[in-house]
Amino acid sequence: MIDHLLTTMAVAIASPAAPVAATPRAFIVTCACTDERDRQRIAMAVRHGGGRVLYHYRMIGGMAVAAPARGDPARFERALRRVRGVIAVQPDGVSHTTAATS
Repeated sequence: MIDHLLTTMAVAIASPAAPVAATPRAFIVTCACTDERDRQRIAMAVRHGGGRVLYHYRMIGGMAVAAPARGDPARFERALRRVRGVIAVQPDGVSHTTAATS
């Protein structure tokens, strides 16, 4: 009984905990930006919400933005989605592919 308990405890200690998903603080905003004026209007909305424009993706009509240092990044993301001309808001970050085939 004690051996089983010790083995169970050792496995529990050695097993890595499931990673906790962090709330993203940077986003890729895709927009229907047909000209510079549209891009600037959306960038102004980002700044008005306390965020920063990190990079303009002119070829694909979008921008990388950072949420305000303080405040709820999920609330910032929801506000971005309501800006006229915004098509999508995706968390920015590293993506991993899988070797599994279907």
